Amino acid sequence: SWVARTKQPKERKWLVPQWIWFPEIPIPSHVTRYFRRTFNLPRLPQKAILRVTGDDGYTFWVNGEKVAEGGQPFIKEAVVTNLLRKGKNALAASVYNAVPPAGLLVELILNFSDGSQQRILSDAQWRTSLNVSEGWLLPEFDDSDWSQAMEIGDVYRRPWYGAGNISK
Repeated sequence: SWVARTKQPKERKWLVPQWIWFPEIPIPSHVTRYFRRTFNLPRLPQKAILRVTGDDGYTFWVNGEKVAEGGQPFIKEAVVTNLLRKGKNALAASVYNAVPPAGLLVELILNFSDGSQQRILSDAQWRTSLNVSEGWLLPEFDDSDWSQAMEIGDVYRRPWYGAGNISK
Protein backbone atom coordinates (compact mmCIF):
# COMPACT_ATOMS: atom_id res chain seq x y z
CA SER A 1 0.00 0.00 0.00
CA TRP A 2 0.96 3.67 -0.17
CA VAL A 3 1.46 3.60 3.61
CA ALA A 4 3.85 0.65 3.43
CA ARG A 5 5.65 1.90 0.33
CA THR A 6 6.27 5.31 1.86
CA LYS A 7 7.08 3.90 5.33
CA GLN A 8 4.43 6.11 6.88
CA PRO A 9 3.64 5.40 10.54
CA LYS A 10 0.45 3.33 10.81
CA GLU A 11 -1.11 5.74 13.30
CA ARG A 12 -0.92 8.51 10.65
CA LYS A 13 -2.14 6.50 7.66
CA TRP A 14 -4.93 9.01 6.99
CA LEU A 15 -2.36 11.68 6.12
CA VAL A 16 -1.93 10.98 2.40
CA PRO A 17 -1.62 13.24 -0.64
CA GLN A 18 -4.73 14.18 -2.59
CA TRP A 19 -5.09 14.21 -6.34
CA ILE A 20 -5.72 17.88 -7.17
CA TRP A 21 -6.77 19.83 -10.24
CA PHE A 22 -7.96 23.24 -11.35
CA PRO A 23 -11.58 23.78 -10.16
CA GLU A 24 -13.40 23.03 -13.40
CA ILE A 25 -16.10 20.49 -14.15
CA PRO A 26 -16.07 18.86 -16.60
CA ILE A 27 -12.31 18.56 -16.87
CA PRO A 28 -11.33 19.48 -20.43
CA SER A 29 -9.01 17.54 -22.73
CA HIS A 30 -5.72 18.81 -24.16
CA VAL A 31 -5.07 21.51 -21.55
CA THR A 32 -2.22 22.52 -19.25
CA ARG A 33 -2.83 23.74 -15.70
CA TYR A 34 -0.32 25.27 -13.29
CA PHE A 35 0.08 24.63 -9.56
CA ARG A 36 2.00 26.23 -6.69
CA ARG A 37 2.46 25.74 -2.98
CA THR A 38 4.65 27.87 -0.74
CA PHE A 39 5.79 26.98 2.75
CA ASN A 40 8.19 28.34 5.35
CA LEU A 41 11.15 26.52 6.85
CA PRO A 42 12.53 27.91 10.12
CA ARG A 43 15.43 25.44 9.74
CA LEU A 44 16.78 23.27 6.97
CA PRO A 45 16.00 19.56 6.84
CA GLN A 46 18.70 16.92 6.98
CA LYS A 47 17.02 15.23 4.01
CA ALA A 48 14.10 16.15 1.75
CA ILE A 49 12.46 13.58 -0.53
CA LEU A 50 9.92 14.54 -3.20
CA ARG A 51 7.44 12.07 -4.69
CA VAL A 52 5.35 13.32 -7.62
CA THR A 53 3.22 12.29 -10.57
CA GLY A 54 0.74 14.00 -12.87
CA ASP A 55 -1.95 12.80 -15.24
CA ASP A 56 -1.10 12.83 -18.13
CA GLY A 57 2.28 14.58 -18.05
CA TYR A 58 4.02 17.03 -15.74
CA THR A 59 7.11 19.08 -15.01
CA PHE A 60 7.93 19.89 -11.38
CA TRP A 61 10.15 22.60 -9.85
CA VAL A 62 11.46 23.40 -6.37
CA ASN A 63 12.40 27.06 -5.89
CA GLY A 64 12.65 27.52 -9.65
CA GLU A 65 14.84 24.44 -10.30
CA LYS A 66 13.38 21.64 -12.43
CA VAL A 67 13.55 18.38 -10.45
CA ALA A 68 11.20 15.94 -12.19
CA GLU A 69 9.13 15.35 -15.27
CA GLY A 70 7.10 12.43 -16.47
CA GLY A 71 3.58 11.14 -16.39
CA GLN A 72 1.19 8.90 -14.63
CA PRO A 73 0.85 6.31 -13.43
CA PHE A 74 4.51 6.52 -12.48
CA ILE A 75 5.63 8.28 -9.31
CA LYS A 76 9.09 9.78 -9.50
CA GLU A 77 11.22 10.30 -6.45
CA ALA A 78 13.92 12.95 -6.09
CA VAL A 79 16.15 14.10 -3.25
CA VAL A 80 15.72 17.89 -3.13
CA THR A 81 17.50 18.74 0.12
CA ASN A 82 20.00 21.12 -1.48
CA LEU A 83 17.27 23.15 -3.22
CA LEU A 84 15.51 24.19 -0.01
CA ARG A 85 16.34 27.29 2.02
CA LYS A 86 15.45 28.82 5.34
CA GLY A 87 12.35 30.93 5.03
CA LYS A 88 9.90 30.82 2.15
CA ASN A 89 10.09 27.98 -0.42
CA ALA A 90 8.00 27.20 -3.50
CA LEU A 91 6.85 23.98 -5.12
CA ALA A 92 5.50 24.40 -8.66
CA ALA A 93 4.12 22.13 -11.37
CA SER A 94 2.89 22.33 -14.92
CA VAL A 95 0.47 19.47 -15.68
CA TYR A 96 -0.82 18.53 -19.13
CA ASN A 97 -4.08 16.60 -19.46
CA ALA A 98 -4.72 14.75 -22.73
CA VAL A 99 -8.08 13.27 -21.69
CA PRO A 100 -9.87 13.17 -18.32
CA PRO A 101 -9.37 12.32 -15.58
CA ALA A 102 -6.60 14.74 -14.66
CA GLY A 103 -4.59 15.40 -11.54
CA LEU A 104 -1.39 16.18 -9.68
CA LEU A 105 -0.15 14.11 -6.73
CA VAL A 106 2.71 15.38 -4.53
CA GLU A 107 4.41 14.39 -1.29
CA LEU A 108 7.45 16.23 0.07
CA ILE A 109 8.96 14.60 3.16
CA LEU A 110 11.27 16.76 5.27
CA ASN A 111 13.39 14.85 7.79
CA PHE A 112 15.17 16.91 10.44
CA SER A 113 18.30 16.08 12.45
CA ASP A 114 16.31 15.85 15.71
CA GLY A 115 14.25 12.98 14.25
CA SER A 116 11.16 15.07 13.54
CA GLN A 117 9.43 15.07 10.19
CA GLN A 118 7.26 17.49 8.23
CA ARG A 119 5.23 16.55 5.15
CA ILE A 120 3.91 18.84 2.44
CA LEU A 121 1.13 17.10 0.50
CA SER A 122 -0.96 17.97 -2.53
CA ASP A 123 -4.29 19.22 -1.16
CA ALA A 124 -6.64 22.20 -1.30
CA GLN A 125 -3.91 24.45 0.12
CA TRP A 126 -2.27 24.47 -3.32
CA ARG A 127 -2.96 27.35 -5.72
CA THR A 128 -3.73 26.77 -9.41
CA SER A 129 -4.07 28.81 -12.59
CA LEU A 130 -4.93 28.58 -16.28
CA ASN A 131 -1.96 30.81 -17.17
CA VAL A 132 1.39 31.81 -15.74
CA SER A 133 3.48 34.95 -15.75
CA GLU A 134 7.15 35.62 -15.20
CA GLY A 135 8.48 34.46 -11.84
CA TRP A 136 5.69 31.98 -11.07
CA LEU A 137 8.23 29.28 -10.13
CA LEU A 138 9.82 31.37 -7.37
CA PRO A 139 8.84 31.75 -3.69
CA GLU A 140 8.38 35.53 -3.95
CA PHE A 141 5.71 35.30 -6.68
CA ASP A 142 2.30 36.65 -5.63
CA ASP A 143 -0.25 33.91 -6.36
CA SER A 144 -3.09 35.55 -4.43
CA ASP A 145 -5.20 35.84 -7.59
CA TRP A 146 -4.77 32.12 -8.38
CA SER A 147 -7.60 29.69 -7.58
CA GLN A 148 -7.64 27.19 -4.74
CA ALA A 149 -6.93 23.68 -6.02
CA MET A 150 -9.82 21.21 -6.12
CA GLU A 151 -9.30 17.87 -4.36
CA ILE A 152 -10.36 14.95 -6.55
CA GLY A 153 -9.56 12.12 -4.14
CA ASP A 154 -6.71 10.62 -2.16
CA VAL A 155 -3.81 8.55 -3.44
CA TYR A 156 -6.01 5.44 -3.33
CA ARG A 157 -8.43 6.89 -5.91
CA ARG A 158 -9.11 4.93 -9.07
CA PRO A 159 -8.19 4.91 -11.93
CA TRP A 160 -4.69 5.79 -10.72
CA TYR A 161 -4.27 3.52 -7.72
CA GLY A 162 -3.21 0.04 -8.75
CA ALA A 163 -1.63 1.25 -12.00
CA GLY A 164 2.05 1.74 -12.77
CA ASN A 165 4.03 2.06 -9.55
CA ILE A 166 1.05 3.42 -7.58
CA SER A 167 0.44 -0.16 -6.58
CA LYS A 168 -1.64 -2.06 -4.08
